Amino acid sequence: MLFLEGVITNNRFDKAVFIQTKAAGHKELEKLVHTISQRIANYLERRGLIQRDMENGYLNLPVDDEDSLLHLQGASVIRQDILDWMEEMTGHILDFVDAFNADNLPELPAEYQAYTYVETLTLPMDEQGERIGMVHKNVQDQDFKPLNPGDPIFTLFSGEEVCWQGDYEAYPHFINEAAYYDNNLAMSLGKKITVTL
Repeated sequence: MLFLEGVITNNRFDKAVFIQTKAAGHKELEKLVHTISQRIANYLERRGLIQRDMENGYLNLPVDDEDSLLHLQGASVIRQDILDWMEEMTGHILDFVDAFNADNLPELPAEYQAYTYVETLTLPMDEQGERIGMVHKNVQDQDFKPLNPGDPIFTLFSGEEVCWQGDYEAYPHFINEAAYYDNNLAMSLGKKITVTL
């Protein structure tokens, strides 16, 4: 059993004892989160519930990099709603680990809704490569909400709206992420699919 300040194990007399350990540092916690994430992803991949996208591994960060998360942290802002979601997700991850370790995973539904990556859009730019627009206010913070052909997707600094010209109902995600801003990436688009097990 894992505790933040120590572990419970059996001593030489086969009795459970608590052994205090030093608090984990940034590198240890980063490695633990990476290991848990990889194990969950591998399990879901083995079950056929997710498919690895080798071409678009946006957050494939090297664990051996001493400060592999710093470039993301430097571009981030602190938001209460995001911290709440992180806390909730951490609880789900720990519940999954407990259920997995106890060989007590629940039965999965016969089908579920998912999103599959289609393309990435860049911010509007002129011939010199300078940005001339931004993500439209109706799209900002609307991850996985449908975007239909003809819906506004960008607002140019001149005030003109640019509409989505695609031929499918798109589901934007990673919208206007600060970590991708230097690459002029506006968002990724996906399609909603039904996965049958």
